[in-house]
Amino acid sequence: MNLNTPAFDEQRLNNIKQSAQAVMKKIKDKSIDLSAVDSGFSSKDVNSLWYAAEQFVDKLADIAYFNHQLTDYENQLGINLGSWKHSLRLCPWGDILVTIPSNAVIPLSIILPIALIASNNRITVVVSSITRKSGHYILESLKEVFPNSLVIYQGSVREAIQELIVPNSHIDCLYYIGGSAAYKDIASRCAENGVALIYEGEGRSIALIDENMERLELTTIAKNIIKAKVFCNGCMCSAPNVGLIPSSSFDYFKDTFRQLCLEYAKQHSQNKKLSENQIRRIKDCDSSIGSSSRIACHFDLSESLPFFWESEHKRALEVKELFSPGIILAEYPDFKEIVETIRSQKFRLQVSFFTHSETHFNNLLETTGFARYCVNMNPALQDPLFPWGNYGLSGYSDVIDFYRKGMRRVIIENSSI
Repeated sequence: MNLNTPAFDEQRLNNIKQSAQAVMKKIKDKSIDLSAVDSGFSSKDVNSLWYAAEQFVDKLADIAYFNHQLTDYENQLGINLGSWKHSLRLCPWGDILVTIPSNAVIPLSIILPIALIASNNRITVVVSSITRKSGHYILESLKEVFPNSLVIYQGSVREAIQELIVPNSHIDCLYYIGGSAAYKDIASRCAENGVALIYEGEGRSIALIDENMERLELTTIAKNIIKAKVFCNGCMCSAPNVGLIPSSSFDYFKDTFRQLCLEYAKQHSQNKKLSENQIRRIKDCDSSIGSSSRIACHFDLSESLPFFWESEHKRALEVKELFSPGIILAEYPDFKEIVETIRSQKFRLQVSFFTHSETHFNNLLETTGFARYCVNMNPALQDPLFPWGNYGLSGYSDVIDFYRKGMRRVIIENSSI
């Protein structure tokens, strides 16, 4: 009996790619316009997110081929291990319930359906009520070419989970993307009903600046952090909540950051407006660390312009996801001490580290336990072709690419009879 992995079906994947590309070309302009209105993001920012979706679809067959080749390679490595023959196989989950959050209806309402259908799943998709108009427009367009693989749930995320994650559910896996507040309840519900769970919650991400950085470098770092915080109104989970700066550099960095914020505000006087939810989050942070700690780099709180709070680092790390152009800046006295403090954090999505020290980086990497480490780059930059994941209270999602998230690994063991 042949138990090897079936042949890689490149033609099928290219057919999916071409069908998706035809739809995307047709709906691009309207999708971007609708999403900009729904989300409050600028058309320029939404266009960048659309480009990410285009890149993923264009490389779909390559991503799938890589994953199957990697599994074949693992099988070759393990061929002489164990007491009898065994092999690993990538298999689809089956029926997946997918939630699309309001901060990423583009690109995720394109990437996730295409990735999960490509990996041979049937999917039911529910979109956040905030961005439902744009999300449903995109999904309805995709459904025209994938009628047997895509269902659009018309209610809320809460309603979908309550209705579909039940005893004897046809759902095999819930792929949840959203806040972390519901993690415990959703995980319990999935466990009670035998449904696998991929959970991608909030980030509360950290930007850590190493000791002994030159002033010119500190200025560049400040610019990168501001770019991360103004992109999509600061609503990317990879945009840092907190910036941790060594005491020796703190005053210079804070003054430089403030000056750059003021310059940005002058150049973007007619800027995007923040949502009521974002303003509420800013006021919640005021309540947590004191409104007097907020450095007002502009006058109108509703404008999507960068600003910051100044706080003690342990208090700063306790603040909830900001999802705004604001960041909390805090100084730390000692690198080893701050690494231990970061290690104690329960939200473990991303640390952005600005450093020259390989020793310090390895210490951070081996000690803390986050899913993603960005080194000397804009923290909000993400490539949809790369693996992605979450740990801790940010959820549990293995650090693998979106195509692979639609697959479960199984082991096949075969003994001679």
